[in-house]
Amino acid sequence: MSQGQPPFNEVPAPGARSVGRYRLIQRVGEGAFSEVYFARDEDTLAPVALKVLRDDIDPSIREQVRVRFLAEERITKAIAHPYVVNILETSAPDARPCFLAMDFVAGRPFCEHMARFRWGGGGEKPSRREVLAEVARLGHQVATAMAAAHRQGIVHRDLKPQNVLVTREHAPGLAEVRIVDFGIAKAPVELFSVAAATSVTRYWTELGTVMGSPPCMAPEQCGAAQTVTGKADVFALGVMLFGSVLGVDIEQLEARAAHLKLPEDLENSLALRGPLPGDWQALLRGMLESDPALRPEMHDVALRLQRLARADVAFAVAVEAWVRHRRVPGVRKLVGFLKTADTARYLTEDERRFLKLAPLQKLRGLQKRLLLSWAFAALALAGLVVLGVGSRVLGGDAVPLLASSAGERKSLPGTAASADESVRSALDAQMRELREQLETSAQQAREQQRSIAERQRELDTLRPKLAHCEQRSKELAARSEELSERAERQRALLERCDGESERLLSCRQESAVKSRELAETTQRLQMCNKSLRGIPAAPEGDLELGLMERPGN
Repeated sequence: MSQGQPPFNEVPAPGARSVGRYRLIQRVGEGAFSEVYFARDEDTLAPVALKVLRDDIDPSIREQVRVRFLAEERITKAIAHPYVVNILETSAPDARPCFLAMDFVAGRPFCEHMARFRWGGGGEKPSRREVLAEVARLGHQVATAMAAAHRQGIVHRDLKPQNVLVTREHAPGLAEVRIVDFGIAKAPVELFSVAAATSVTRYWTELGTVMGSPPCMAPEQCGAAQTVTGKADVFALGVMLFGSVLGVDIEQLEARAAHLKLPEDLENSLALRGPLPGDWQALLRGMLESDPALRPEMHDVALRLQRLARADVAFAVAVEAWVRHRRVPGVRKLVGFLKTADTARYLTEDERRFLKLAPLQKLRGLQKRLLLSWAFAALALAGLVVLGVGSRVLGGDAVPLLASSAGERKSLPGTAASADESVRSALDAQMRELREQLETSAQQAREQQRSIAERQRELDTLRPKLAHCEQRSKELAARSEELSERAERQRALLERCDGESERLLSCRQESAVKSRELAETTQRLQMCNKSLRGIPAAPEGDLELGLMERPGN
């Protein structure tokens, strides 16, 4: 169930009603048990998507459907992720009809967005590399949100293009995803009502065993619902990526309730539409495995998509190494990554954390090395002091021995004194180098913080302008729609006028023909009158007889 594009002509349909304080404007989606409307909050006039439970549900499952419907708000709040749609309000348990009020997402389904992007969307057609990067970027957003859901024990079970909307409202110039419809999600029973918790197992599965939508439904979803894990969502995301990367129409397959025949369809599409980079092929093959045990975890999928979305391979690899193993690159590479990040169009949450925390981790490492160097130098100096004190305490016979030993050391190529001096020199050089590196890194970190603060201030000043521009854009769009409707009415009126003009012209032509015929008839009558005036007068009877004999006159 998806929401779609917002209607600009907000004229309620005939018979439109209000549900609670929400005025229904237009139906924008529907599912097996509910309908979604574009609506307005009559108190705040804010646009919302209102999901309303149907009344004509089978009585045998009505209560289970109602409990699951009302639990969707708790499920989404448990995930608490920016790429999951925000549910604003749920109706009271005894309210009729039951409804959910959520943020209205003005966007397109995942695969439809990618199809438009692939062909340019009204602009310049992107390269294949750009298409793959966009698929990876949006797929990474879906994977991070679903990884957060899996950590809470929640499995979507109906992840498909219609339930992943792509919008540009929240990130101007860049698209973002919003995952909707957790209506058949598998979730811990504590997220459902207490009344229903006594009749279910740990996971709510009372609506049956087969849940999902072909072709995004994983093979294991055709069995017992209790066995379904987050790997089912991994399979569904793999199907979406497969369709977007190779141009397979997933929505047509869903309309025919058809399943993909894997791995045959994958291999045939690769042979027909051209090969993919090796990393992409490995990822898709892993996600579309029939055996869920062979599929990667959603967190691993998110990391791999994050790397595929980034053009700077070295930066992507460094981020992944830091996330997986907390491995920090060298200072020079860190400085280069910080400079690259200044010009990046977007940064993922992992990349932002890497740029913020990795330099601090590097500084702490340098500080530890510096402290160890100082400790080693202190131990060396303490050893020298002990040697000097020991020589004074021994005295007597020990003095000649120490003197002879000192003489032997002086006679050797490398004496102890010179060794100590070289150690101290090396330690001093290393300490100076470490201090310089530490000061340089600290200076770069301060500059980066200042740059971030300046950019934040710029963003704070631009936000009101951006809000005004968005409001103005919506007003202009509404005005454009109104003018389009008015032009359409004028066009229809003009067509009717053209038809009337054609009929009038035809009438004029016919009238001209009749006029000519009338003129000819009048002329013949005048000639007849003239000929009749030239005939001598005759008795009335003779005249009639003559006329009968000569009908030509």
